[in-house]
Formats: sequence, C-alpha cells, structure tokens
Amino acid sequence: MSTVERNAVIAEEQLAVDHIYDCVNQDRKAVESFRLGNLGDCPDAGLASHPDLPKEYGRREDLGHQPLVIERIDLIEDPDDKLTWYIGRAKVRDPQGDLALVNWTSKTAIAWRLAGPDDPGDVRRRRKLRCEGPKVLDYSDTEIQVITAKGETVPAPVIEDEPDPFLLADLDLARDGVMRDIVETIQRHQLRLVADDRKGLLVIQGGPGTGKTAVGLHRVTWLLDNKFFTPDQVLVIGPHKPFLHYVREVLPRLGSHGVATVDIAALWPGDVRGADRIAAAQESALPGIGQQITVMPAHTAAGLEFDHVVVVEPHLFAEQNSAGLRQLYVALTRCTQSLTVLHSSPLPAELGGPVKTPVAAVEKAPVAPPPTGERFADGDEFRVSLKERASSGRKQAAHARLKHMLAAELYGNERVPQLDTDFADIVCEGTDGLGFYVISTQDADTYAELRALAPQLLEAEWASAQEIDRLFLVLPKEPQDLWAVEVVKRLFDVSIIWRTETGWAGPSVDAALGR
Repeated sequence: MSTVERNAVIAEEQLAVDHIYDCVNQDRKAVESFRLGNLGDCPDAGLASHPDLPKEYGRREDLGHQPLVIERIDLIEDPDDKLTWYIGRAKVRDPQGDLALVNWTSKTAIAWRLAGPDDPGDVRRRRKLRCEGPKVLDYSDTEIQVITAKGETVPAPVIEDEPDPFLLADLDLARDGVMRDIVETIQRHQLRLVADDRKGLLVIQGGPGTGKTAVGLHRVTWLLDNKFFTPDQVLVIGPHKPFLHYVREVLPRLGSHGVATVDIAALWPGDVRGADRIAAAQESALPGIGQQITVMPAHTAAGLEFDHVVVVEPHLFAEQNSAGLRQLYVALTRCTQSLTVLHSSPLPAELGGPVKTPVAAVEKAPVAPPPTGERFADGDEFRVSLKERASSGRKQAAHARLKHMLAAELYGNERVPQLDTDFADIVCEGTDGLGFYVISTQDADTYAELRALAPQLLEAEWASAQEIDRLFLVLPKEPQDLWAVEVVKRLFDVSIIWRTETGWAGPSVDAALGR
C-alpha cells in the first residue's frame, strides 16, 4: 500500500476516533448537568440511577497520554447490522445510547481479539491503531477471513511468526520507572490467560520478560469488570515494596480502583525465604553513586524492568548456592536494552568462569568412624573424654585458621566470642541467645558424614552444663549433599555453616555471625 493510501486510511480512522472522544465529552457534559440538577443534600445524589453512566466517568484522566481507542474490528455479519466496531479502554456510548466504543474486558471484545484463521467466528479483520491520546499515528491490519472471487468467505492464510510492529515499538520505548499497561499490545496467548473463566487456581509460569506481571494485573481488571469479584474481595501480593511502587498506576489506568496491595513480607513476621543475603555487599560495592542510579539487591528487582542494568560481582551470587544462582538469573534478565557485568574476581563457572576446586580439600582428613565398644565409668569420665576430643582438634592449623576467621567475623559484628572453652571452640552471645560453635576440619560432604558429626554437638552441650540456645557446626566448605543441612537441623537442631572464598554461607549464617 502506498503512503497516500495509508494516509487516507489514517485520516478515516481519525474521524472515527474523534467521534468517540466527542461522545466522551458529551457524556461528561450530560452527567455534569445531571449532577448539578440533582445535588440535594449529597453532591453525588442520583448518579447511580443514570443508566448510561460508565463506571470510568471522572477517571479517564488517569489515562494520561495513553489512547482511549486501541483497535477496530470488521465483521462479516452482525445481528445489529453493524459491521465495524471499535475496542478501547472503556465503554463509551453516543448521545442516542448506542455503543461507540466496546470495553476491552467485555466478553464480546475478548472473543473478537482472540479470533484467528483457525477460529475466526464472525471477524473478517482486526485493525490495531497506534494512537497518542486522541491522535491516530499508524495502524496494522490482520486479516482473519477473506472473500474469494466467487464471493466465498474462507480463512485467511496463516503467516507464521509475523512480528507485531506495535509491540516491537513499545519494547523500544524508554522505561520511566513505572509499569505501563499492555491493553494495546497484548498478545493472544496472554489474553487467553487474562480471560480464562475456568474455576480453580490459575498458575501463570514463564521466563523473565514474558509478561507474567502484566497478565496478572490485567486479569484483576477483567475479573472486576465481568463481576466475578468486587474490589474489596481482591488482594494483589507483590514480592517487595519497590515492585508495588513499579506497578502502582496500572490498575487505576485500567479503571480498577479500591484493590488492596501488599508486599509478601508484610503477611508474616520474619525473613521471607529467598531474601538476598548479600544485599549489603552489593550496595557497599557502589559507594557515592546512589543519587545517579538506582542501586538495589537482586531480590528487590524481581518483576521490574530497566533500560540499562549493571550487575556487580556476580561471584557473590554464585557463592550463595542455588538461591544465589536464582537471584543472579533475576539480575541478568532485568534489562531491556543493555547489560553490563562488573567484576574484580573471576566470573562464576555458570557464566563461563573457571571451575573452582575446593582450596582446603587436601588439608582435611576423612571423618573418623565412631569408636566401638568404648565405655565410661561415669559422666565425669565421659566429660573428660569429650574435653580431650575438643582439645585434640585444635592442634591442626586448618582448625585454628577457621576458628580465628569466624571469631574475626563475630568481632566485626560487635559480638564478644569466647575461644577454646572446655567443650566448644567458640561460645558467643548473639541475637538468638547463647551460641555454641564446634569447628570440624574433616570432610563432611554426605548426609551420613554430617549425621555422624551432629551428635558431637549434643554431647558437648550436655557436658558444658550451660543453657545453650543455638548449636552451630562449622565446616571448611559447602557439603555436597546440600539438602542434608536442613535434615540435620530438623533431626538434631544443629545449624550448619561453612566457609566460602569470600565469606560464610548456610541457611543460618546471619544468626551464626551475629548479624
């Protein structure tokens, strides 16, 4: 199609869009006149009885520069003999009470927008409109059915993997820190999820940038507009407060008001599983530039999008095991235009860096099998044996190095550890009470090896005759059977932490280090 022909089509569509905006203005004037004539004791008296008052009245200013009209639908046949309809962000009627604009959430509009050559219904063509407010800038046609030379109506040829030009243009727009709605560019597979009317739980799963958040928020509006729920029956839960700030304008612009939002951490006391343990390290790595860019730990970036992303020291993520790698994945997939990775240490193996070999592996002896047939005359003799066992382990250089590194960490967190007590390598008062630390330089990779070490802490606790609140088994490296750490905690109430190349790790590392 030539430029002249396209301009003619745009001019035609501009007339239709102008008519719809004129209807909106007339509607507002009529409602305002109705309001002024029925003030009484209440400024809003009588509005509920106005049959054609759209619920979006008085809220269309929330659209900003976003267009009210988004799509034209051409039908092959229609019961009302109206073959051309327009879809938009709200329902609009003309002065005669006839529909001038169909709300995108209505069942009719959903069916029209889901129509394709495989299931065309009565739709002949969909024409997406690219508008800036009331001004039509461009359009894009999708033929659903065509009429042959013989006058027969047949499905249009299917064009595989044809990109949506308006979607591509939207992806190129700069982000301004607030999420935009996708009413204009929503894809058919997303719309099917938004308008899924099956009962029960709906789980939406997909990779970063596939539109999970957008689908969820647009589904809220669809559920409200179609009377499945009222606003007071809907709760939107976000992963963190920055996420809720990011999406704060989506629902109001879609016409959904009064929906409660909360971040997941507010639903119960304590830490949320998966919270970033290295946030302080990440933020301290970028001193003095907080006023120029947004600096955030990885877990608070989940669900957000940025034009440009800088990921700092990815090895810190990798050292947090599977939870850290998940957050590294989140950090690496937040950008829409450019990604920069800054690192002073080698990249983790997951990003093509060198595969690391445990440094201290050669210094560790295998776990000694438990003695068989050992007997003690009484409890005092058993205490002497436990004291000798604790003392013998401290003669190794690897043991002393691990102990002093842990003590330095505790001192750094303003704790006062006691070293080399009779039965514990370190005893220290922490946020959760008195902690009892036993250091092992033995290889403890498997569940069986960890299970063999855990009772030693229970024996040492008994022998100390102290009121111990937390038992910590300290290892020189991460166990291979990482799942066994939680099992040992459940069975013996013994928490396990281990040394990494840049610090400490483990499910209870914060409590162990007195943070």
